[in-house]
Amino acid sequence: MDERVRRQLAQCEPDQLLNVTSKCGDQVGASGAIVALHRLARDASYKGSGKDRRLDGLLEILRKPLLKGEACKDLRQFTNILWSFARLTVSDEPLLDAISAEAHARLSEFGCQELASTAWAFARLACLNVNLMESISSEAIRTLPEFRTMHLANMSWAFAKMELFDSPLITSIA
Repeated sequence: MDERVRRQLAQCEPDQLLNVTSKCGDQVGASGAIVALHRLARDASYKGSGKDRRLDGLLEILRKPLLKGEACKDLRQFTNILWSFARLTVSDEPLLDAISAEAHARLSEFGCQELASTAWAFARLACLNVNLMESISSEAIRTLPEFRTMHLANMSWAFAKMELFDSPLITSIA
């Protein structure tokens, strides 16, 4: 998808965005769907949630590449998808499982922001994957001196929300 289309999607109003992606999904592609999903999640006027059937078109565009582990070319796309899912409370289990698997596979690439955002998003979605959270904990402990206060707060909140109180990360933060 070219940059011009991407910019246009990023500027659309929520209803326009949902109409465009439902009617022209084959032309939008995964990158465009990520941009559109992120745009919806950032828009305070959009009152929809993951239960909004109009999101199905966007999720369908993302389904095949996400399930194959091919949707996220870079970490920014990955964190945008995950943050958007959490913000919109998208609870599509196969997509969340695919994102969880990709997160697990790419943890070594994650910096403080990606680790904290991933933990926060899965906690907000009440999507507990103990293996992923243990791996996030281990990776975070390794890079703990680089964490800012906001990252530590998000990580602490996420582990508390998921009732993972005995995590080595919580002990390290304390």
